[in-house]
Amino acid sequence: DVSNPITRSLSRGWAPTIAGFDPQIQFVDEEDVVRSIEFVVNRELPGVYNVGGDGLLPWSEVAAICHARMLPLSPIWTDKAAWPLRKLGIVDVPPETLRILRYGRGLDNSRLKEMGFEYHFTSATAVEDYAKTMRINKAIGSKEHDYTYDRDVETFFHHSKAIVRN
Repeated sequence: DVSNPITRSLSRGWAPTIAGFDPQIQFVDEEDVVRSIEFVVNRELPGVYNVGGDGLLPWSEVAAICHARMLPLSPIWTDKAAWPLRKLGIVDVPPETLRILRYGRGLDNSRLKEMGFEYHFTSATAVEDYAKTMRINKAIGSKEHDYTYDRDVETFFHHSKAIVRN
């Protein structure tokens, strides 16, 4: 039920990409997110834990799993190249999504696993689960999303002193 620029584009059948780039991206299934929160809270574990499924997937493979067509954007002036697509409602590619589509994103999830947490989904199986759910929702309809991406929240976390950066 998560709605963000990537899920909205994939659900429309488009995978925006920056020509010449095929970034490696890590994913996590909603079920593992909820389970990880329960795990940490129930054990009263102090600290900060990264939550992400094992492995990284090339963006082209994500598009293939989701049966989405690659929609290449110019690697030069990418944000300006994406502007007409945003205006037409074809894709939603804010600057932070463009950075992911250029450079990828992954994290080290070992600390949570060292505490005993076991993921039920890898990055690949999380994407496969999303694609299956997307196909079911298209066939039978889906309820309104309870969560939507909020750029202000993303900006807060990018600039928060509470976030530890190496």
